[in-house]
Amino acid sequence: MVASWTVVPAQGALLEEVAAIEAATFGPSAWGRGDVLAAPGAPGALCLCALDRGQRVAGYLFATLVADDLHINTLAVRPDCRRRGVAETLALALLERGRSAGAALCSLEVRASNRGAVALYRKLGFAAAGRRPRFYRAPDEDALILNLRLESDGRSAAEDAGTGN
Repeated sequence: MVASWTVVPAQGALLEEVAAIEAATFGPSAWGRGDVLAAPGAPGALCLCALDRGQRVAGYLFATLVADDLHINTLAVRPDCRRRGVAETLALALLERGRSAGAALCSLEVRASNRGAVALYRKLGFAAAGRRPRFYRAPDEDALILNLRLESDGRSAAEDAGTGN
């Protein structure tokens, strides 16, 4: 059975839960609590949370839209909610908001070893655009740069290929 998630703006008390998930997920590389709390107020910020049925944060995604470029800055899912569609739900919600706001391209960096995330992004239509050597710390690792062109008719390449929701 597929769980359903409610996507809402990341704000208020939800940001405390986001900060806890961020710290638990990314350890020494995590954004600090102050960075998490300030993120929704940054210019061009698109910050989303997926809530479980108990209204707890199951996952979050923070992105920035500058001109027509949408960039995913961070995405994480609470450990007990992983592999249940939270990240895909958040990514699809972000892509829809980005298209509505006039984004033409969505980009991100992902650890080269994060096979689950890379598979999800490829499922959504993202393609490799390059590599950033030693982009990540603890442990040091390259990042894959992935891009998704958003179609001018409001549909992503993933939707055109039949892989979107």
